Amino acid sequence: GCKVVIAEGENPKMRSIMRYSPSPAELQTLMLTAAAHELGHCLRLRTRQMPSNLWSLVASAGPGSPEKHAMERQASYEEAYADAYALVYMHSAHPALYGQALQQMKALRGAAAFATAHYQVHPLYTVLERQGLDTRLPLQQQADAAMAAADFGRVAQNAATP
Repeated sequence: GCKVVIAEGENPKMRSIMRYSPSPAELQTLMLTAAAHELGHCLRLRTRQMPSNLWSLVASAGPGSPEKHAMERQASYEEAYADAYALVYMHSAHPALYGQALQQMKALRGAAAFATAHYQVHPLYTVLERQGLDTRLPLQQQADAAMAAADFGRVAQNAATP
């Protein structure tokens, strides 16, 4: 199964994310988007398109090694997919908040504290800003279409198997 937990607790990264929103309304939008992002990861795990140990593989790969590079690319793809799913969800469930969610996530992903080797998701945001979403499709297919348009193709085709 998949459990989604979003808690500030002893998580410095989550505390930073929560401080990133200047108002309670913007924090609420960001938290809705974050929850949907985690659901995007769950979908990938449930369909066995993402290895459950991906982040530990990234952490354990040797610095500068081809394995580390490959794992970082895979993690970037998975982060972008979860972002795509979150934004598709926001557009569907909270259309009035979609533009704010898109801008918040783009800014967060570009912030120095969050832009790491395994959070390189900018091609997704370029696509979403240029062409938007194909809302004729079901939610997961909208995320798939956005990812295909963002041309993360080689990473998706080389996804590690569980």
